[in-house]
Parts: sequence; structure tokens; C-alpha cells
Amino acid sequence: GDQGGDTVVLAVAQHGARRVARLVLHLAGTGAARFDRVVADRVVTGGVETMLNSPNDLVFHKDGSLWFTDPPYGFLETARPHDAAYLDENSAAGFSGVYYAAAAKYTGNETPAPAATLLAKLERPNGIAFAEDFSELWVADCCQEAFNPTCRQGMTRFHVFDVSTDPPALTAARVVEMDVGEDTEGCADGFAVHHGSRTLVASCAAGLCFVHMPTGRFVGNLPPSAFEYSKLSNVAFGRDGHLYATGGNGLWRLPLSVAAGSPFA
Repeated sequence: GDQGGDTVVLAVAQHGARRVARLVLHLAGTGAARFDRVVADRVVTGGVETMLNSPNDLVFHKDGSLWFTDPPYGFLETARPHDAAYLDENSAAGFSGVYYAAAAKYTGNETPAPAATLLAKLERPNGIAFAEDFSELWVADCCQEAFNPTCRQGMTRFHVFDVSTDPPALTAARVVEMDVGEDTEGCADGFAVHHGSRTLVASCAAGLCFVHMPTGRFVGNLPPSAFEYSKLSNVAFGRDGHLYATGGNGLWRLPLSVAAGSPFA
């Protein structure tokens, strides 16, 4: 997102609309909000153009391009609220991908160019973030929801990729995993990067996990009991010196002793 004066501009992943759109918030007066343009709603893979599944999480590169994950959770039905094979069957692309949308300047209501496929092999790509120097891209894989026998309940899995930008491409570098036992819920979901310590702070099967990014080592966690046993879904660093976490119907705020910093500073 971007902020200037009384206006905040956000890129929003919309499950139901199957797109990424730009949301403009006007903080003054009535606090009006409106979607003023579509950033991405289609993808090209193998020369074929299809609709997205349900964009989930996104991150901006320093060059202004948008990189985002697209699992099938938007296809969940009220009568069938749990992940099952029918989700994959409803995918127009036939897979859950990671995509790239080039930075663009808009002058009107132009139709956005289709996003480019970067990855088509992950089970349930979810959270996404760049390392501080943008040389690596980390992608959370909530893989136990895709009926993968190698990814049982209690597993937290992150895929790490080397990043190229000309043209945009990802090269598999390593997989970072932790298994805390099958009696736990949750998976690798949303996360944020603490740039001051190069630590990944992530929702995971062990509650809130901390991973040293250069080594891929899990260095600690806050257990689910710290969050009223809620399954965490996302985390973010605020400019007020706190970490925010969501899960279930809750929102938690944790004070930081070291500021998170920003790669855009």
C-alpha cells in the first residue's frame, strides 16, 4: 500500500471476485472507500489465458511489480466448508500458482494485462514475502490441506526461491520445514519479515513461529495458548512498534523491542 496525506491506496486480493484490485481509502470526512481499478484478474500459462482462482496474499517488488499467490480457497462452499478435491476441480488454470503482474501506469479504465505464471507446482501457496535485499522470495505452503501424504497435520513448510527480474523468474533454492506433531492445527499461512533481524514471523502449526531467514533455522515460537488457542491466519508489523496477528475471530497486538524496518526505506 501507499499513503499520502488523507488518502491510503491498497492492493487487495479478492477471493470472491477472483482478482487483485486497487482500493482507495479517504481518511478525512466520511472515510469513503472505492475500488478504482483492477490490477490482475487473468493469467496466461502455456499460451492459454484463464481466470485466476482466488488471490490470497501479495507483495510488491522494489521495481513496483506485484507478486501474488492464488490458491483455490475462494471455491469453498457453505455446504462443503473444508478443503477437498472439488476446489482443484473448479480451477480454470488447473493448479494453484504464484504470479507476477508488471508495474503499470494507468490513465483511465484500461484492461490490465494478464499476469504471468511464475510457479505452478505448489500445493496451497499462501503467504508471500521477499527477503530484505529482494534476492529471495519466500512462499508459505499450507500443503496438508491438499491431501499430500508428505505433509501431515503439524507440518509447517516454506519454499524459498532465488529471484530474477529480467525476465521475472523463480529458481527453487531450498525448503524450510518444521514438524510439531499431528495433534496440532494450523499450517504455514500469512507472515511478515522483520528486516531489523532478518527474521520471518509467521502463523504456523506451532502458533507464531520465528525463522532466521539466512539459515532457515526455526529460532522460537509463541504457542497457540498465547492466542487463546486460535489458529493464526496472518501477521503484520505496524509503524507503532507492534506486531499484529489475526486468527479465528481475534486480533492481537504484541510490542516489539526492535523496530521491523522496511526494505523500501
